[in-house]
Amino acid sequence: MLNDTTWSKEHGESQQPAALPYWVYKKGKSTNNFNIPSPSHPFTDAITSATPSRSAIIKSAIENIELPFRILLEINQTWDWNQYWNNNKMPGNMAYRHSAQPSVIYACTINNVNTSYYLNPIGHGSPDGSEHKLFTDLSTLTTATEIFKRIKVEIKAQK
Repeated sequence: MLNDTTWSKEHGESQQPAALPYWVYKKGKSTNNFNIPSPSHPFTDAITSATPSRSAIIKSAIENIELPFRILLEINQTWDWNQYWNNNKMPGNMAYRHSAQPSVIYACTINNVNTSYYLNPIGHGSPDGSEHKLFTDLSTLTTATEIFKRIKVEIKAQK
């Protein structure tokens, strides 16, 4: 298995703890397991994928919705440096060096069906994946908060 300090042209598993640290924590919290997903230990909430280069529509169905509930989205773009998040920030920390600006976490609370909601940034994840909490100061993030123009969620009741 490859780790954060190894680059290879060969296909294979790679552990990137800084990619989506808040999601990994929240998902693992329900099973008392904080492992990163892998082929031998896969898990998702709904969708995991590369960030679409254009508009994207993701459809998901949830049975027996209990209102209110919260939707969270965590995104990250590797090597997304800025003046604050640079190579000097965490010297020698290879997990951070792959991440640069940390993941951005968006959220909204759904309290009604048959309406639209917009997710807003509420914080960021750990820049190196070592802490599993929400950091609410977004003042040092630049391009990381510009990956999406908007994130709209439409909730429709099934008939």
